[in-house]
Amino acid sequence: MAKDFAPGIPKKNLVHELPSVSKPTTWAFGVHDHHAEKRGRHFDLRLGDPDTGHAHSWAISPKDWPPAPGKATWAIQQSTHSIGYMNFQGEIVEGYGKGKVLLHDRDLSEVTRSSPGHLSFNVYRSTGPEEFTLHRVTGKNWILMNRTSSRDRMPNLPTDKPKYKELPVNKAPYDDPNYIFSAKIDDAHNLFVFSDADKPVRVVSYRPGKRSPGGVIEHTHKVPSIFGTRTPSGLGGTILRGGLYALHPGTGEATAPEAIAGMLNSDVWKSREKQKTHGELMPVLYDVVRYKGKDMAGAPYAEKLKVLNEVMKKMPDTFTLPRMAATPEDKHKLLSDIRAGKIPETKEGVVAWHLNEGISPIKVKFTNDHDVYIRDFFPGEGKYKGHAVGGFLFSHEQKGPIVGRVGTGISDIQRLDMHENPEKYKGMVARVKAQQKYSSGALRAPSFQGFHLDKNEPDQLAMVKHAEDTLELVFLWGEAN
Repeated sequence: MAKDFAPGIPKKNLVHELPSVSKPTTWAFGVHDHHAEKRGRHFDLRLGDPDTGHAHSWAISPKDWPPAPGKATWAIQQSTHSIGYMNFQGEIVEGYGKGKVLLHDRDLSEVTRSSPGHLSFNVYRSTGPEEFTLHRVTGKNWILMNRTSSRDRMPNLPTDKPKYKELPVNKAPYDDPNYIFSAKIDDAHNLFVFSDADKPVRVVSYRPGKRSPGGVIEHTHKVPSIFGTRTPSGLGGTILRGGLYALHPGTGEATAPEAIAGMLNSDVWKSREKQKTHGELMPVLYDVVRYKGKDMAGAPYAEKLKVLNEVMKKMPDTFTLPRMAATPEDKHKLLSDIRAGKIPETKEGVVAWHLNEGISPIKVKFTNDHDVYIRDFFPGEGKYKGHAVGGFLFSHEQKGPIVGRVGTGISDIQRLDMHENPEKYKGMVARVKAQQKYSSGALRAPSFQGFHLDKNEPDQLAMVKHAEDTLELVFLWGEAN
């Protein structure tokens, strides 16, 4: 019978069977730190089914919660509580569970699969997703397994990205049949990991996750076409390079790098919400690290293309390849279409890959697009005087000489935040469009286009996007009042 001092306490030994769930469903998640008089201290893991109001419960030793990624522990099933009880903390003064109850954790979970005797669920933290499975062994004895991705269970995962050579458009290898061009997508560089057959395909950053539970930055659960996708037969042990990009639902153009970073550096719930505004994250493939366990980082691109086409044949609804061109005519047409804005996922140019030698690819960029380092700021004038910057000073190398300044293309919100928080921006790599680059390094008629997605730290880009979103809300509130 429910008690007034702790509503939702069940009758002892009343256990409800788990329902059948075959698609991702949001449930309540909670953990109680229970100092019970009879059983002693333990943690109570609770997962609340919103359809029934049942909080399915398991008791776990305090030294084993949570088990580390790749580890498992015993979980003893308890009487089914109510979702209302999951918020309780205080003293149970009599009967079942008598003792002190502290609310240790309360969140949402995503149940990916449930059936009598089995439950798989995810908890999406700011430090990264955590994945768990509960499986009944016998009677009330269950095993709780932590399936969270970890770097030590992803062998041969690279920790850096290749360095590309760069050439202007007029020096591109149009007539060299050894080179094939692919559109340079405005994306965030990531790795796509295929483990054993029928295991989940994972999307992870090459950067180590300093705060994440398994030391890996994972984006799998944020990418609609990949979340829930399994490794096809014959692709186990494969690691591919590619990126995540988005097209703005309103304009159809490539989503700004800062917005991509904001979606990738948010927890899964927030990322999914942001994608409704900024566009769905989509994966694109363009390079091969390993194939079936074999190192292919230095293989000729013709061999890599065979692998990429095999993946596309097996997973046509999951991945895309960038538009490619092999003949001189098609290469010119590809760059011409990019310049004319006919390929919305890119504005930068192309990447030239050598088909017969494992040499560094070449990034062919339009000469009016430059990557520069923000070094300092100059004060604003007129309406910007005293409270916003006029623009920034730049260099072409991180510690090189300051050779020019940029004052156009910067929004009022960005100018204000740069004025208030200059150190946050110093050292960031900005994309600048200009009519000409002088021998001194200065740019003619430079205009700020945004921040480079791969040449800035994700945390920096996320901070910039958060500041812009916050200030925009302040401005809108002020106009409304």
